[in-house]
Amino acid sequence: MSTEWVQQLRALHDASFAADRDWSAHLQAVNQRLGLTGRRQLATPAPTLPPSWFVGDVEALQPGRWVLFVGLNQKRSPDDEAWHEAQNHSPQTYWDYWRWLNRRAWYAHFYYPRVRIAAAALDVAIPGERAQQQEFATTEMVCVEICPYSSEEFGLRDPDLLELLASDEGFRIASGIRHTFIEEAQPAFVLVAGNQAITVIEHADRNHMALGEPEYYPSVTNPERRLWHREGHLIPGASRVPVIACPALRTQSAHNSYDEIDQIGERARVLVRESRA
Repeated sequence: MSTEWVQQLRALHDASFAADRDWSAHLQAVNQRLGLTGRRQLATPAPTLPPSWFVGDVEALQPGRWVLFVGLNQKRSPDDEAWHEAQNHSPQTYWDYWRWLNRRAWYAHFYYPRVRIAAAALDVAIPGERAQQQEFATTEMVCVEICPYSSEEFGLRDPDLLELLASDEGFRIASGIRHTFIEEAQPAFVLVAGNQAITVIEHADRNHMALGEPEYYPSVTNPERRLWHREGHLIPGASRVPVIACPALRTQSAHNSYDEIDQIGERARVLVRESRA
């Protein structure tokens, strides 16, 4: 690791393994206090492990040649918990697991739309083969979540989400990592997906991102459908790195088809070109 920001990120990651951090007990208390049960319970990949703080090979990123995706929270997979428990992860193996996740497993429904957007933003061809898509997602994209805890269904109301942002240790670490990417790692473009993620940006990250008013336009797939997104930029630094914020991708009420997702990608391409000019 040759860059200072990666070392800062690694320090936050390693500190989450400290012996005095009992993430299981912590989340039991959070779930009980907020009444989160069943599919809405918050969890980590395994009871003995800290949250996953990012997905993407942070050690391979090239300044200005990668894309940051900000989402709400990871999808929980209870079937994976036993596997993670059996790995007996160290800070190093856990760090490497999340760096190279897209090489070992490919969740195309989630990651492939983001590959299309990132490729457009970086003005390169969309990788055609699965292995190429996996490698692109590994080395030229990073995904982070507002909520560092996974769930099968997101059940936090806006007031509870904002309260956790202000008080919860896991949210504090996730915010620090997100801000490290924004301030130090030099992405070419940022996409924020999800209405509640946008709420957080406006309340808690307003010193890091500025967003304009919603822009409405017809879907290229179905002109009777109206889509929208908001455009803005990162605040740190002299360069204005473009940001697009939109509802969650691949939903019936938002950008769902690949053609609709490409509408965001093409707009990202224009914004990145303008920022570099």
